[in-house]
Amino acid sequence: MADASDLSEVGFFKLCWGHGESRKTFLGRKYEVLIGRESKLEEVDVKLNGSAQLSRKHAVIFYDFEKKGWYVKVLSKNGIMVHNKLRGADAVVELKPITFMDFVGEWLEFYLPEEDSLIPFPPED
Repeated sequence: MADASDLSEVGFFKLCWGHGESRKTFLGRKYEVLIGRESKLEEVDVKLNGSAQLSRKHAVIFYDFEKKGWYVKVLSKNGIMVHNKLRGADAVVELKPITFMDFVGEWLEFYLPEEDSLIPFPPED
């Protein structure tokens, strides 16, 4: 368990995208996370550097308390690939402990910790 004095590496889930020195990591510390293209008009939690086909508000990852699981809901008409299937607008897909999603050419990796609690993820190399 992480030391309470340093919670910088603690979250419910982790998202990773990009390659090499431009690789980015986001630790999910809330139950709903908005993903989209960087924009001055819209505020999103995870800003992907994609083409204009990537919507300002493309998808949302959320925790369903009734089903006790993490899901992604597609907000964009351009959809996303999840579990090797194209998912259109308004599709809701359950996320596995390791899930790869294609946001119109920008790959996003979703990781859950091994336990159902706030635990630290190993540091990035």
